Amino acid sequence: MQAWSPFYWADYVADTSQLSLVEHGAYFMLMAHYYNTRKPLPANASILHRVCRATTDAEQEAVAVILTAYFRRDGEFYYHNRIDKELAKSLQISEVRRNAAHKRYVAKAHAKDMQKQVHLHTQSQSQSQEPNTKAKATSAFDLPEWVPKEAWDHYEEMRRKIRKPMTDQARIWGVSQLTRLRAQGHDPRGVLEQSVFNSWQGLFPIGGDRHDSHNRKAETFGQIAVSNTRRAAEAVLARSGVSSEPRPALNVQPGTDGAGLRALAATASTVPAKGD
Repeated sequence: MQAWSPFYWADYVADTSQLSLVEHGAYFMLMAHYYNTRKPLPANASILHRVCRATTDAEQEAVAVILTAYFRRDGEFYYHNRIDKELAKSLQISEVRRNAAHKRYVAKAHAKDMQKQVHLHTQSQSQSQEPNTKAKATSAFDLPEWVPKEAWDHYEEMRRKIRKPMTDQARIWGVSQLTRLRAQGHDPRGVLEQSVFNSWQGLFPIGGDRHDSHNRKAETFGQIAVSNTRRAAEAVLARSGVSSEPRPALNVQPGTDGAGLRALAATASTVPAKGD
């Protein structure tokens, strides 16, 4: 069914000025049927009467007048020259539009396919270059033969899982720590397995607490603080004119303030020096 078709009103009015109202109606109904079916009218009076809803003699006579005046009979059909031209033109336009749409579809599909191929090619190149990049990145570190590679790989995997991946410098320091522990009699494999089992970032003596090193550092810092405080107390004694001869060790605690130092100095001044 033809959803739309052109209609030239000026041509129609000029060609049908002599028609009656009933004849105009018959002409319109016949043209509508011709356009909608896109076929010539059958040369069958009863069918055409039904097409035009012509039930009276006057209406059926009007149908006959229009067929004779505006249609051309050829065999079993009535043809209309103007409508045939418009239908052929419409078919040609549809074909042109269909071809244009097909070309756009093919071009779009081709562009999409090319884009996909470029993406796959780029991805392939990127993947082929990754091993070289990794090789260059790890070329600065060589694992010593005495370090068990399997245990080391497990250690690096654990570091990645705890979001502490190792850099080349971290690997070098790790081997250095293993070297010190090995010199102390600790098995490198056991050290590595201990850190992997406990998800420790660092490497520590087997059976020891990873906090031992921190505790030792804390003790060292505490000793330094006591020594500094004792020297400050002795300086106070010196400024007070107290003899610098040997006296009992001052019981100095880390963090002693100025008033505490003076109190210690006063106490020390009352304690007899050796030989007094």
